[in-house]
Amino acid sequence: MEQNRWERLAPATGIAAVVLWIVGAIVVFSDEPGDDASPQELAAHFADNDGQLLIGAFFFMLGAGFFLWFVGTLRAELARAEGGVGRVAGTVFAGGVTMASMLFGMVAPTAAGALQAQNEDRGPSPSAADALAALGDGFFLAAEIAAIVLVAATAVAVLRTGVFPRWVAWVSLLLAVWLVIAPIGWLGLLFGVPAWTLLISVLLWMGAQTADTAPSETVRMERPAP
Repeated sequence: MEQNRWERLAPATGIAAVVLWIVGAIVVFSDEPGDDASPQELAAHFADNDGQLLIGAFFFMLGAGFFLWFVGTLRAELARAEGGVGRVAGTVFAGGVTMASMLFGMVAPTAAGALQAQNEDRGPSPSAADALAALGDGFFLAAEIAAIVLVAATAVAVLRTGVFPRWVAWVSLLLAVWLVIAPIGWLGLLFGVPAWTLLISVLLWMGAQTADTAPSETVRMERPAP
């Protein structure tokens, strides 16, 4: 019974991930200097907002951790439907793990700069602050590419196995194309991937509820009449 409860709740990790991403992003990026900020302005931003940046980075990383759990839940469902060696399910898992890793890296430089400001009562030097900001942008791009693998492989799995309605596959493929288009792909990662995560989480949750109630209904039907 306890195990079944955890299995039913596992899909909710995707919802938790999105909520934590939103909270973390608001805290970290709400007061961020613009793209044209000078290295001196970036260094002052680390020094003046170290506590806020650490809290926001923590929430965002916690969201990435929940996303890893969500990806594991998705892989298990796809592997069950695919059978065999589960090659496509494994590809989905690889894409999701890589994306989560890049999301960790996206805010890790922010956390590092904030920690330096706390430990040394000053932020990083202007040149270091400029490098930390650029490093986060690089991880963002890497997360975008990894997300393409995640959603495209999920689309293939859905088309091959029917584990979700077929329209989920076309939505996933559309999102993959969106992510590929360089000028607007970043919007796909910011908005499309969280929405896709919520969608898949709901579908997994609905499937978990159905699987949990089916055995009890079977027992009820097979119980002999008094």
